Amino acid sequence: MDSFADLIKNLDDEDVETRRLAAQGLADYGEESVPYLTKALGDNDWRVRKTSVESFLKIGGRKVIESLISSLGIQDNAGARNSAIEALAKIGKEAVPSLINNFKGAHHDVRKFIIDILGEIGDIMSTPLLIVALSDTDDNVRASAVEYLGKMGDERAIAPLLEILRGNELWLSYPAAEALGNLKDPRALEPLLDALQEKPLREAALKGLGALGDKRALGPIVKLLKDPSRSIREIALQNIIEISRKNPGDKEVIKTIRENTDNVILDNLLQALGRERIQIRSSAARLLGWIGDKRAVESLIALLPEIELQDEVMDSLLTLGRGGAVQSLLPFLNSPDEIIRRCTAELLGEIEDNIAVQPLIKSLSDEDGHVRGRAALALGKIGDRNAIIPLLNLLTDEYEDVQESAVTALASIGVETEKLLPSLSSKDPRLRKNTALLLGNLKAEEAVPFFGFAIKDESPDVREGVVRALGMIGGDEAGRFLTIALTDEEPSVRRASAIALGEIGYGKGVDSLIILLKDDDSLVRVAAVRGLGELKNPYALPPLIELLDDKDLMVRVSAIEASGELGDRSALPSLFRLLEEDDPELRKTAIMAISRLFLNQALTDDEARDLGHEISGVLLPFLSDRDWSVRKASLEALGKLPSTGSFGGKNIREYIIKVSETDEDEGVRRTAMEILNPVRKKDDR
Repeated sequence: MDSFADLIKNLDDEDVETRRLAAQGLADYGEESVPYLTKALGDNDWRVRKTSVESFLKIGGRKVIESLISSLGIQDNAGARNSAIEALAKIGKEAVPSLINNFKGAHHDVRKFIIDILGEIGDIMSTPLLIVALSDTDDNVRASAVEYLGKMGDERAIAPLLEILRGNELWLSYPAAEALGNLKDPRALEPLLDALQEKPLREAALKGLGALGDKRALGPIVKLLKDPSRSIREIALQNIIEISRKNPGDKEVIKTIRENTDNVILDNLLQALGRERIQIRSSAARLLGWIGDKRAVESLIALLPEIELQDEVMDSLLTLGRGGAVQSLLPFLNSPDEIIRRCTAELLGEIEDNIAVQPLIKSLSDEDGHVRGRAALALGKIGDRNAIIPLLNLLTDEYEDVQESAVTALASIGVETEKLLPSLSSKDPRLRKNTALLLGNLKAEEAVPFFGFAIKDESPDVREGVVRALGMIGGDEAGRFLTIALTDEEPSVRRASAIALGEIGYGKGVDSLIILLKDDDSLVRVAAVRGLGELKNPYALPPLIELLDDKDLMVRVSAIEASGELGDRSALPSLFRLLEEDDPELRKTAIMAISRLFLNQALTDDEARDLGHEISGVLLPFLSDRDWSVRKASLEALGKLPSTGSFGGKNIREYIIKVSETDEDEGVRRTAMEILNPVRKKDDR
């Protein structure tokens, strides 16, 4: 550690880093360093000034504050003044009394700096001074006081700001209007509406009303959408959207907008769709949807190819369509732009009007696969049975995602099982597979016996489709067929079968799944592990424990998770051992599994307390793990355990508090805070 004298000497060194280190070292000498750090605030290098500010913050106290306030008056060094302003703002509330005391009698520049600093700090203790500053002899001081009173949020500022708004000093009335809106006090509504009538104040009054968010201002604001000034129209547009956001679901908002809209406003909004600023175009699109005039359909449709606007435009077109503009949408199924055709098909599905059925059926033959797929889904949502045969033709479409859309649509409409069964014997494997999937989606139990032959189909895609269908239908007979499929030559079929057996809860498949744990394909082993985890049969625990040392990381992770799902405390020693692994993914997964194992057990209060204490003792050290995800998992696990007993003289909560205050990762700290202060659900209130 350098001596005090050496550090003072080094502040004058030619080398920047030497001066910076001197400013840093002086912090260790406390208030004795204040005069020298004050000098360093004026250094010609920003790094030295920045370090001086940090040292001032480290020392703290009234002497530092007074010295920094004195530095505000330095006339010939802007760097020193700016650094002092920065330091005082960072000191915050502690500096407020001294700043207030030094205001009166100070130079007008210093008074301006003090108002700015107090405004940045934002403590309402300074409100009376800011109100006094509204009458300051310096115009800049007054303007700053107006601005910061609006940001302060103190209702004591309402009356003086209203007085300024009604006064004759336009340059102060303008910021006062915005400030009043920021205060969000209903007393400002009428004065701000009056200010709208004054052209010089119109823009500021609009901004203030937008910030206020009172829906009673909507009528006058909507009328400004035909103001001669484009700037005013655009601010009005933004404010309408902002007020609607602050009054979600309020039907009066839409009603007011529609009642005050005329043809001039409609035309101006249509023109706004072509503006350069994306925010204006987006707001105009949204407002046109609320207005509900079908004349906007064509202009909105033209924006659909623009991805950044597409969601907003789709919402507005949906509103228009549901309001009676379906006929206006139908022609766009024939647009030369495939994006417009896709979006139109999707919209018609959301609107669910039968008038769109025949045009959508025609779109099932569109040259674009995405259009065919969206038209299929739309027909499924509408549910008209006239679409069944055209949709069945899509089960052999060239694109798999279109086939899937057809299956989804047909399942939604509903098809008789007996009409589908013959297709299981089709020469086209696509039709066989998708018929099986459709029967599965329909939960057609009567089709299960027919799958006995299909489960041996020559096409692995068909066999996998059959397995997925059996998993959707379930039942003992489906379980028997799935057990047979575990021996399929195709790994993808074995994987699908293992997962399906777990999903349908076929307990008789445990032995077969255990055999599959030795499969050569690692993904098959993962599927078998997950299936056993779903079945929760303790008989499967020993072979799962063996897989904790599998050569494949994914298999190990899955085995860890499944061991936790079984809820058998005999797995704890093996899971505890995994906490010593170098791979953070394994440590994290083991912690999560230990937590689930605890939660999946039926325990008496005493048993839960004892086991929870044992697990807590094991997991606590991992709150300091080098990996953030492991620390987060440990927190979450500890948060679910009974908080009893102490460790090293501290209880669990105290350890979590420390993490919330000191962990280097923001996400970990946030998790700790959520555990300490859980958000209560409405049902719990």
